[in-house]
Amino acid sequence: MRKTADDPVYATLAGARAVERFADLHPHNIAQKTAVMLEHFRTVTAHKLGGRAKAMLVTRSRLHAVRYMQEFDRQIRAGGLTGIRALVAFSGEVRDFAAGKESAWTEEKLNTAIHGEKITERDLPDRFARDFQILIVAEKYQTGFDQPLLHTMFVDKRLEGVKAVQTLSRLNRIAPGKEDTFVLDFANSAEEIQLSFAPYYEATVLEEETEPGLLYDIRRRLDAFGVYTPAQVAAFGAALRKGGAAGTSPLAAASATLAPVLHNVAALPEEQRRAVRGELSRFVRLYNFLTQIFRLFDEEMHLFSLFAKKLAVALPPEDDGLVNLDGRIDLAFYRLTKTGEQDIPLTPTESGFSGIKGEAIPPAPREYANLSDIVDKFNQRFGTTFTPAEQVKHFAELQKSVLDAEQRLIGLAETGSRATWDMVYRNAFQTGANTAAQIGSPAFRDLLATPGALDFLSTLMKENIWQQAVARRRELEQGSER
Repeated sequence: MRKTADDPVYATLAGARAVERFADLHPHNIAQKTAVMLEHFRTVTAHKLGGRAKAMLVTRSRLHAVRYMQEFDRQIRAGGLTGIRALVAFSGEVRDFAAGKESAWTEEKLNTAIHGEKITERDLPDRFARDFQILIVAEKYQTGFDQPLLHTMFVDKRLEGVKAVQTLSRLNRIAPGKEDTFVLDFANSAEEIQLSFAPYYEATVLEEETEPGLLYDIRRRLDAFGVYTPAQVAAFGAALRKGGAAGTSPLAAASATLAPVLHNVAALPEEQRRAVRGELSRFVRLYNFLTQIFRLFDEEMHLFSLFAKKLAVALPPEDDGLVNLDGRIDLAFYRLTKTGEQDIPLTPTESGFSGIKGEAIPPAPREYANLSDIVDKFNQRFGTTFTPAEQVKHFAELQKSVLDAEQRLIGLAETGSRATWDMVYRNAFQTGANTAAQIGSPAFRDLLATPGALDFLSTLMKENIWQQAVARRRELEQGSER
């Protein structure tokens, strides 16, 4: 509910996401979910693996991890719970403005403050293995973390694709007495997780080899952006070998050389900035993959791989347009509802993976749905009810608004890379949703402002809008031929 006397105007999508973030971080929300997780751990997880089972909570941001850690500690102490202790893991420093005052937390500082003993970042995996039962993480320990006693995963973050597979696969480590695992998900549907896992479960054979020359192709595309020079890459390498003045560590000195490169990237148009980020990510992944198979006797390329990896990490996240709603709204009602409990079946096939290419990995075969199916899924997810007439009117208008919002959706259909089209689609859907909200009914406007609704609808409608874009492009080409 709105608290302020004025009624400020925000962009529909940015405002909806800000409301969602406000609700996610609200103390009542955090407290209810924490109570559910502690109850499940106490009654189920704690009895697995001979009483040695552990759990991980995956949060959507570092600030969420801080708030959850504090609430877990509060409820454990208030309930006099024994045999349950939590640790938190995240990178860097988080500033929290809860209760009208600012506090700054690091992983080590928060763990030390709660448990009264110093637990360093290096010691955390071992301490979790020996002395703690729950690990709360934010973009950390979701890949490469090997803890066989991990039985339960609590998920409060949107997961899709390889991120979903990597994160949930933390549960797959075997241990004596480990007969099952469990996932309690607050943010994703069973269907979404199944779609993420299907390509990796159903395709287990590499159908073609990966060409090492693709590494140089990606390097040439990165060079073409003109955001760094050979001299700057060389300066990065020199700092990495020798360090900086006054005892500065080599890593810190090398990172400092990236400042002009970051400035150049920031000066690019948004689409090119995203392209740079994508190419850097592809280069690092391909280089890491290839060097696990054979040695690359190219010292200059090795140096560039270190430069690219550090640059990819140093690039700031794109502005998501979120606004600060603290003090302007309040959480009047909140209900946490169990939507279902089920196994997620996967059917193996004989098809395999394509080799790594210079472009993004080809997507799995796409499934399409007609408009009424999309609306049915949306009604089921968000508890709405639209009549057939409303289905045609509102959702068809939304599809049209998205296509009209960005002509490149049509221009790139079947001509550019699908990864580029997907990137353009994301922004176009936001703009189109704002337009549709302005011309739609009050009920439809309220629906589009529902936290999580736009992201769900964007994913659900993407393939249909892609088909429409392809059809429009073909119509334009046929018209020009006449």
